[in-house]
Amino acid sequence: MFGSKLTRESVQRAFGNLKHHVGQTYHRTKHFLGQVDHGVQVAKRIYGAVAPVLEHYGGGAANKHIIKAIGGYEHLRNKVMDTHETAANNVNQVVGHLKKRVPELGL
Repeated sequence: MFGSKLTRESVQRAFGNLKHHVGQTYHRTKHFLGQVDHGVQVAKRIYGAVAPVLEHYGGGAANKHIIKAIGGYEHLRNKVMDTHETAANNVNQVVGHLKKRVPELGL
């Protein structure tokens, strides 16, 4: 590999492999986090149904902690979504520049 000549095909193949692996990792992570988010949304609905009963039986302290945990999750979720949007914009910008400046890569 180190002694071989750097060709357009080898660069295209390397970019293609990188794109494939990054894409697979992205999609699997997005799917996993979507499942986590769905689970949290279901748990929030369940909590909404049982919260009055917990409050009635003196679960005020527990309710405060649960509400704080939900708020923390929502804050983290928003940060992840903002970071995702920023990263997607940056990737699109880089790919756009590469397409213009190095069209032979075939991106």
